[in-house]
Amino acid sequence: MPWLGFVPDEVDSAPQVAVARLAERLGVDPAVLAEYDQREQTRSNHLRFVAGYLGWKSAPAGSTAMKELEQFLLDRAVEHDSPTLPFNLATDYLMAAKRIRPGVTMPAKMVPTARTSATALTWDWRPLRPATVAVM
Repeated sequence: MPWLGFVPDEVDSAPQVAVARLAERLGVDPAVLAEYDQREQTRSNHLRFVAGYLGWKSAPAGSTAMKELEQFLLDRAVEHDSPTLPFNLATDYLMAAKRIRPGVTMPAKMVPTARTSATALTWDWRPLRPATVAVM
């Protein structure tokens, strides 16, 4: 979790260097980990245990954490035109907050929404009338 911000559904899909590091820390052959996720309940129990041990929390849809992420994405979308930058920054934000990153589709859907809202905010922005300067 501290390295990727989430735990891949299949250990085989994780970067090999991450699998090797995990295997080393567990004292097992990396090939053993390929069979790890055959029982879904074991995986979810271990994920909950590891998250608790590391002080990480989930970020379910509708939670305060996700609302904070939405605001973070909106703020970044106002600052930047790039569609990929807010996604990458969101990943960093979640990791810094020790939140388990939800599946990739959720942040991927949140970025366009934030960009649309940022565009609307930009068009709705009205500058304040300049203050009158007194000439003496």
